[in-house]
Amino acid sequence: MLTQEQKDQWLEIMMKADFGGGAGWQNRIHSDVPSFMNSTVAYKPEHLVGLDAVFMGIPWEGMVGVLPGVYASTGKKGVYEEQADLRAGTYDAPDYIRHCSRLYDGLIDPATSFFPEVSDDFNMGELLQIADYGNVEIKEWDAVETMDRAYKMASDIVKGGGIPLVIGGDHTIPYSTFKAISDNTQGDMGLIWYDRHYDNVYGGELPYPHTTMDRPNSGNALYKMLDECKLDPSNVAMIGPGGGDTNFREMTEVMKMLGIKVFTITDVEEQGMKAITEQAIEIAGKNTARTYVTLDSDAMDPFSFPAMRWIEPFGISARDIKDSLAMVAANLNLAGFDLACVGPAYDTHQLGGTVAARFYIEILKQLAIKKQANKGAEK
Repeated sequence: MLTQEQKDQWLEIMMKADFGGGAGWQNRIHSDVPSFMNSTVAYKPEHLVGLDAVFMGIPWEGMVGVLPGVYASTGKKGVYEEQADLRAGTYDAPDYIRHCSRLYDGLIDPATSFFPEVSDDFNMGELLQIADYGNVEIKEWDAVETMDRAYKMASDIVKGGGIPLVIGGDHTIPYSTFKAISDNTQGDMGLIWYDRHYDNVYGGELPYPHTTMDRPNSGNALYKMLDECKLDPSNVAMIGPGGGDTNFREMTEVMKMLGIKVFTITDVEEQGMKAITEQAIEIAGKNTARTYVTLDSDAMDPFSFPAMRWIEPFGISARDIKDSLAMVAANLNLAGFDLACVGPAYDTHQLGGTVAARFYIEILKQLAIKKQANKGAEK
């Protein structure tokens, strides 16, 4: 056997070698899937300590409508694969968005991560330490176990001091991440939720045979966050609901009963996204320690974001969403962020996937700006 002295000397010698050598090495989380922006891959909780932000994927898709029709997806298909009428495939999104993020590999390299629109000397790669924690291991057909696993991974990130940047998956995913942050930090939280739909289905115990619907799903995540976490309805702002599919008058009644502020798509059109975001920031930030942000892709107009699982035309433009996310990250203590319901099967020339990757980068940019400002204040 090797002695400890031999191991130490061997390690010391080999650490001198430059294994990168500019040969285009690629960090992968599994098979041919790269880490987000080719960032360092974290394999254990101890690898997360001291990081500013950490990516994790939750390739989960729960409810899929079963009606006569055609199932369109590039990923795994369930037993009703030829009958699902509603667009599916969000389980492909975490890996797909990572592939699209390769366009921005240089943004974690101090030599190339330059943003002239910020300042002449702003370099994100010199300011932030990020990593990719891989994907939650999904247990098919078991939402409870899968969300428990997601909760543990997100908790690892929070305990390490980093901000979870989550790649979904359908809109079940905010629940586990938000709960992990709430359980592992002090103080109340705020929530900004971008969505075309209210997603406020009752999530408590239901009488048999309706018990399937009380398990974590894309409709009851908001209920479970309000019920189980340090979140008051008065600190929730929802942006983007509008007419179309799956919104009912009773859902509006629930929001009014709870006192949750809803900015409809008409409010956005009439007031402008900047004014709406300013109000949302005030709501989410009032007497809270940090704010979580969740973005359902269907809040956006498919003409500017085609990679949409649940399509609703005439939503918010991708540029307005980008600007809004930047405002939120700049003005609030960001607890975490997720993007849900991206449908790679419906994308056009990787346009939506690249825009999705850019949303995360815009948030990273704001975190770097704040970190640079804090460093300047300390001098």
